[in-house]
Amino acid sequence: MTAADTLPILKPALWPLQPEALADLDISPSLVQDLVVRAVREQGESGFASLSARLKLPNMVLEPVFRQLRQQAYLDVKGMQGNDYRFGLTASGKAMAADRAAICAYAGPAPVSLAAYDRAVREQAAHVRVSRQSLREALSDLVLPTPLLDQLGPALISQKALFLYGPTGNGKTSLAERLLRVYQDGVLIPYAVELDGYIITLFDPVLHRPCAEQPEELDARWVLCHRPSVAVGGELVSEMLELRSDSSSGIYAAPLQMKANNGILVIDDFGRQVISPRDPFEVMVVFATNLDPSELADEAFLTAHPQ
Repeated sequence: MTAADTLPILKPALWPLQPEALADLDISPSLVQDLVVRAVREQGESGFASLSARLKLPNMVLEPVFRQLRQQAYLDVKGMQGNDYRFGLTASGKAMAADRAAICAYAGPAPVSLAAYDRAVREQAAHVRVSRQSLREALSDLVLPTPLLDQLGPALISQKALFLYGPTGNGKTSLAERLLRVYQDGVLIPYAVELDGYIITLFDPVLHRPCAEQPEELDARWVLCHRPSVAVGGELVSEMLELRSDSSSGIYAAPLQMKANNGILVIDDFGRQVISPRDPFEVMVVFATNLDPSELADEAFLTAHPQ
């Protein structure tokens, strides 16, 4: 099965396709210009090939930005390397790049807009189909009683929060960590998201596993990944659920629940944290605890209501 075959949720017609012009981007041209000058500043000298690979933008998008910066005497062509230009910043270009970097030093893959990300999250909401047999196969390395499988199945299909309760050492965490196996599709995750000029880095190589093959027609600012699973325990603090800003670089890091979007967020040792997932997140939350549920939540929270 190829990577393109693993994305049945988001229809190909709705995939973000490779942009063919600057106008096709969902971010402002001025932001692209800032990315270019900051990237060239870090590289010293650059070319279209290296710049395209770094910013995940095709040459046809970068060329008008290059021409404008060259006309404004911010870029200077140093020569040719094969069929590619070699260029660097002029003195005025270095000054401008330093000013831009003082506000935000981000010079990685071009971000997508928050609106584009929000749309992708909603379109990629999981729709799980499981049977008792398929669930048993997915969790085959665990010994689970049939009644538990009969409870897990409807819970996974609903994609609502799942509450696992039991004494210490009965396998709650092992079960929670394996629930991701029920997903048989992939999701698109952007390297970064832009909001009002601010950059939020999202793709995390520690938490997100790219599919072996990436569709050629896909906008390279997105990565086709297996659905993510993020697990946290007693170390979870409220700051981990908020945007984290690096004051020295002006770059924001996405919170845990955002990185878990379209996948599973496991809250282990539940009872020490206060968790409140909010729209537009499309993530299945799994709570695991050895504390008495009646001490953690009221009866309304613990009662399953038909949808």
